[in-house]
Amino acid sequence: MWKKLLVSPFVLFFANLVFSNDYYADFLKGNMQDKTEAVKKSADKNGGIALQSLEFCCQSYQFLKNDKSLETLAAESVKIMPNTENFSNVLANVFNTFDSEMVKTAVVDNVSKYAPKMLSENASKPVISAISDFLTASAAKNDKATILHGKMIALLGKVSSENAFDTLFACYDKNVWKEYNPLLETSLVNMSAVFKDKIKDLIAGGTPRQKMLAFKIAGGKNDGSAYLPELAISALTEAIYDAEDFSKVSSDTILLQISALDVIVKRNWTAACDFVTRFFSLSQQEYREGLLSDTQFISVINAVESLSPLDAGTTLSAYLNVLNRDTEMGKTVSADVALAVINALGSLGDKAAFDYLFNVQHLNYPENVIVAARDALARLKL
Repeated sequence: MWKKLLVSPFVLFFANLVFSNDYYADFLKGNMQDKTEAVKKSADKNGGIALQSLEFCCQSYQFLKNDKSLETLAAESVKIMPNTENFSNVLANVFNTFDSEMVKTAVVDNVSKYAPKMLSENASKPVISAISDFLTASAAKNDKATILHGKMIALLGKVSSENAFDTLFACYDKNVWKEYNPLLETSLVNMSAVFKDKIKDLIAGGTPRQKMLAFKIAGGKNDGSAYLPELAISALTEAIYDAEDFSKVSSDTILLQISALDVIVKRNWTAACDFVTRFFSLSQQEYREGLLSDTQFISVINAVESLSPLDAGTTLSAYLNVLNRDTEMGKTVSADVALAVINALGSLGDKAAFDYLFNVQHLNYPENVIVAARDALARLKL
């Protein structure tokens, strides 16, 4: 009994070898269809003759590149290629050799079976690099989106590779495959914790769009990351700098400003008070230029009140004075913005606001604004 148990593994090994040799003989003697059948039949023998078949396919490609039967043979061989020592190098060679979408899809599908554990090993680098390079080149050419693109994005999203992160972010930035943007975003969000330095570098030195996207994926998990408030200060600083030339301010710059401010307020990051005060000065100009909506500008006003920097009362009082002058001159003033400023001053209770709140009652504001001013006056700490 014990002898049988000890011998069995060796018997199985040699049996597999014999069967593989038989399949390989059929492979050598047959035409393309016969070769494909031999490969399929050998599949359950630990990948059978997949390696030999793929070597044949790559060597034959320059002579038979338009032969669909060769593509079929390659694809079937890739499907059964096991995760052996040469797995990554062999599949990288196949991926780079064949232009066929069928073959490339087979490679991506096979590699995906071993994700993510195998993909963190050094052995995975050749095939992952090949896929990354192809995806980058395809995005640069504005190729039409295919199922293969989606499969490659999903695969690279499982890889803790700098090359994979760069590739996915470049595709996300280029916005060439809008249907895959949600998948790109999810993949990048999942990788963001590993590549914090990459995100910091993008916020510090990227284009306005790259800064906005980098900050967006950094906060995508909403997981309370300790570095997010500091990143928000960096993002807000960069957005302020980018807005110095109003002619170059884009929707991405505005979105970065508001998103960074939102994180600072939600985390009650009082260390950023000076930045918020500085931004309020800029936001007034952006609002006058029509770059900020009422809602966005009101969020800035609320941020000043929420974080309550030392000069918050003086800062908002000065802006209420601007609104009062505009109203007095017959200019249109947003009632919602006026209410936001007045309510903030009431909450702060700074007596510096007294004269400006008092003046509201004698100007042509809507009744609800005048009532709010009276309420705010009653709350001042005189």
